[in-house]
Amino acid sequence: MRLRSRTSRQVPASAALVFSERPPPSASMGSNSGRLTILQMIDQASVDLGTVVRHQELTRLYVGSCRRVSGLEALRELPHLTYLSLSDCEGPIDLTPLAGLENLTIHTYLNTPVRGAALFPPERLIRHR
Repeated sequence: MRLRSRTSRQVPASAALVFSERPPPSASMGSNSGRLTILQMIDQASVDLGTVVRHQELTRLYVGSCRRVSGLEALRELPHLTYLSLSDCEGPIDLTPLAGLENLTIHTYLNTPVRGAALFPPERLIRHR
């Protein structure tokens, strides 16, 4: 699988890291030395979102085509996270741990099944069909 970065280069990886500004020359894809604000995790058998908490500047998280998504409760530790996209993921994915995050908007696509939807007002949980 290949992912496209914002520069339209082909990036051979299972997760693409996208920086909001050009990372310092010493930054690598596995490093947190740059200010990572957008993360895409795509086409994974299993994704533990607890692994992204070290990226404290993260504002947007995209998860797509993943069979198993876990660790959503860890996203409460990301103070700047305002956008979560769940697309074509198997589930149901329990959103209950995220109900108290009033600045977070969750978008689900391609009928990704979720639990805990009743805890979110319609403007914070947007279901795209």
